[in-house]
Amino acid sequence: MRARSDLRPAQVRLANEFKESLGLQGVAGMGSGKTAAALTAIVDLLDEGLIGAAIIIAPVRVALTTWPNEVAKWEHTKDLDFVVLHGTPEKRLRLLKEKHQIYIASIDSIVWLIDALRKFKDDDPRWDMLVIDELSRFASPRGERTKKLFRFTERFGAVIGLTGTPRRKSLEDQFAPIRIVSGDTAWGMGFDDWRKQYCVSTDFQGFRWEVREDAEPKIKKVIDQWTITIPPEEATDIPFNYGADFDVVTPLDKAQKDDLEELQSELLIELGREGTELVVDPGDEAFVAALSRAVASGKMSQILQGFLYRDGETVQTYKNAKLDAVDDLLQGINGENTLLVYHYRQDLIDLRKRFGDMPVMGADTTDDEFVQYLARWSAGDVPLMAVHAASVSHGVDGMQHGGRRIIWYCNTWSGEQFAQLNKRIARPGQTLPVYVHRIVADHWVDRLKVSRVETAMVGEAEFIASLRRI
Repeated sequence: MRARSDLRPAQVRLANEFKESLGLQGVAGMGSGKTAAALTAIVDLLDEGLIGAAIIIAPVRVALTTWPNEVAKWEHTKDLDFVVLHGTPEKRLRLLKEKHQIYIASIDSIVWLIDALRKFKDDDPRWDMLVIDELSRFASPRGERTKKLFRFTERFGAVIGLTGTPRRKSLEDQFAPIRIVSGDTAWGMGFDDWRKQYCVSTDFQGFRWEVREDAEPKIKKVIDQWTITIPPEEATDIPFNYGADFDVVTPLDKAQKDDLEELQSELLIELGREGTELVVDPGDEAFVAALSRAVASGKMSQILQGFLYRDGETVQTYKNAKLDAVDDLLQGINGENTLLVYHYRQDLIDLRKRFGDMPVMGADTTDDEFVQYLARWSAGDVPLMAVHAASVSHGVDGMQHGGRRIIWYCNTWSGEQFAQLNKRIARPGQTLPVYVHRIVADHWVDRLKVSRVETAMVGEAEFIASLRRI
């Protein structure tokens, strides 16, 4: 168990900022100590009688494991009386009615939670503070959960948001998080009016918008008033090594090339560019985003993985050079514990067929299995584990103790997902350099994914560097 004196200076300053603010977005990299800082602020405010209780909202895995584990980890927080609102709606409501100091709920149940809290008085003294972990998940102002939060946060005296990736694509992604922590104070207008004031439409239909260059300083000034960050040099994140030196480029066979060419024609039709040559600029965010959502590009990604879902029942297979590349890497790694990142169910089938049965952290993993596999990996007892990026890229702690190698068998379009998952093992507690290997098919779809991820990470780093530091 760790003493309060073990908190790093930046964590202490961050906790103090949380205590003194009525609304704040705390930005810091994975493993920098945001959770411990938030808990320290809560325990102090409870001890001083300034709040009656706090509600913490987090991704489901984080709510079930990370926050309870963090409470137990520190001498000054171990006696906090908390409850996790998990299970049937009836069970959750019963737990909500009980008196506790902290109520932890998952993001998935946030609509239920908001509706349930409407049954209590607005001035109920048990809920004075709201902490939202992974605030960047509420970047869409039009999302149902985000719109509910806009109205919901007004009942709290203090609202704190935590995130390691505040800017997913552009400054537009900061409208909703700042609106959540500040209420109407920061922007003073709804999203449609905000967009008209600060952005310009880039297509005649009004679907694509960009922040005007002259508006960026004004937006950043507002963001800065409601945001604090731990300086990267004090966060003690472990850097991960990745890039061309660690990537493996795999060839395509003739059958893959032929089907990819056919699908590229379908893609041009789908994007309204029939009869033109496909020219992709990685910096054209709107077009790349459209590509990532296109049905045809999804099928192309499948072919690059060595298969294609022809219909609900039939899977067409191809010669899969990616599996050979993984095999070569694993032999070169020489027995080091490794995470294999997959995306499609067929990916998992192919990996298990080639490399044998292995633990899996994915959408079908039960909560009990997830906790068991995490404990085994953290103890160094799992030489090879398959992970789905969406399942482990947020808030899973302890993985840094189990290994230092990650192989991205299937690449992602998301820079946030790439960084978050890699930093599950590149974080404090890791004692060795971390190596990230990507298996990249020799085709523009995979190359574009890699380029988009790296562009997003550079933009994220530049944005965080511009924020107010503590």
